[in-house]
Amino acid sequence: MHLKALIISAAIASVACADSISFSVKRKWNKRGDSIHTQSLLSDNGLFAGTLEIGTPPKEFTVLFDYSSPLTWVPSSKCHSTECTSYDRPVYDPSSSSSSLDLHQKHSVKYNDGKCVDIELYQDTLAIAGVPFKDFDIGSAYSVSNIGTDIYSGYIGLGGYNDDGGIDWNTFGKPQSDAPSAYNQTQSSLKKRLNGFASNIPNGRVVKRSSGSKKRWNDDYALFIFGGIKQNLYTGKMVFLDLPTCDFGDSRYWKLEVSCLKIGNTFDLKFKPKTLAKIDSSSLFISGPSSDVAALHAALGAEYQESSGAYTIDCATVSSLSGLTFSFDGADITVPLDSWTHKSQDGVCSTLIRSNQGGADWGLGEAFLSNFYANFDYQKRQVGLAIPDISPNSATIVETKKSS
Repeated sequence: MHLKALIISAAIASVACADSISFSVKRKWNKRGDSIHTQSLLSDNGLFAGTLEIGTPPKEFTVLFDYSSPLTWVPSSKCHSTECTSYDRPVYDPSSSSSSLDLHQKHSVKYNDGKCVDIELYQDTLAIAGVPFKDFDIGSAYSVSNIGTDIYSGYIGLGGYNDDGGIDWNTFGKPQSDAPSAYNQTQSSLKKRLNGFASNIPNGRVVKRSSGSKKRWNDDYALFIFGGIKQNLYTGKMVFLDLPTCDFGDSRYWKLEVSCLKIGNTFDLKFKPKTLAKIDSSSLFISGPSSDVAALHAALGAEYQESSGAYTIDCATVSSLSGLTFSFDGADITVPLDSWTHKSQDGVCSTLIRSNQGGADWGLGEAFLSNFYANFDYQKRQVGLAIPDISPNSATIVETKKSS
């Protein structure tokens, strides 16, 4: 697929533990007009999954929408891992699809949270909301470890790619030079083909209800808009933050430069220059370097629980705290207290901030992202954030002067 032929604008937003999202696509390459398509996304403990179709004839899969990595994959008919066999769900059999093409590549992928998948790379037709994308790169997973639930069993990669749209294997800690020779032979065409709508077409999510509403699996809580920004779904102004131009590591998609983290008058941490925060919709948590996370929790009087990796905190202390503010290059953005803290059914309070186990970047999981209408624009290399038009919502965005 030639990405330059696909020009789309879109918007996203969600809520922590929201249940459903709609997904719309506007194809500007379609001369017949500006049709917008919608498709539900569902919540699995605060992470968002939706259906897509792969192959000819098409087979439907439910996958996690992942803004932190570039690889789209589903379980294959060869997979005998527990994650593939525990649930009665469809599997991908390339030999049963007349549109599949074997690229003769195998890759072992390890995500930052320890999840692993081994895939064979194919090219096939992928469709979302009834919109087909031919020659789409699909990972046919023959081994899966610690990924998937009774809701979803695969990923669609919406970030972490190269500037030309190709899979950046460095995202998974795998140098390009380690890729098989078949990859090197087809590298140019793969980069132009990858993730049609994912890389070259801006996309996003927006909350449609407050998180206080009753949650049901098939409720329409949020909207995934593919093809344009719906201004009636947010209040105030959408602030656009530029992606880093250098020193961004493996991939700039979707990372933002961050200078400071504050919790009211309780905690104020200035970061080193060129510190980055990566949007990560595959995680519920806000994460950061171990030393920074430890300092933050020490200021709160929180205790580290080695068994879970969580920090517990006295519930009386929680009630005295305020929102969590990140200072980006262009905006100070605050997520409310109830988004970054949690009280369990047995009355134990904890934060949703975790150590990233050796990483230098911060991670902005759904505890952050779910508070905003977010727009991801590949062509302009920007992330747009706005406050969803729902009530209540105490998140704030204060625009600041960008550095020159």
